[in-house]
Amino acid sequence: MPRAGPLCRWRSRAARVGFGTWIGILLGTALKLGLAFAMLGLFAFAYLV
Repeated sequence: MPRAGPLCRWRSRAARVGFGTWIGILLGTALKLGLAFAMLGLFAFAYLV
């Protein structure tokens, strides 16, 4: 039977990597939406002026 120490360390590292991945996905999505709305606002401003 394997020892629990390395297994717990591996799971802890995998949890940190997964958490970092989700943070990156959420920040990337927010940035992409922000840029899309900024472009729409710029196009609307240029169209109306």
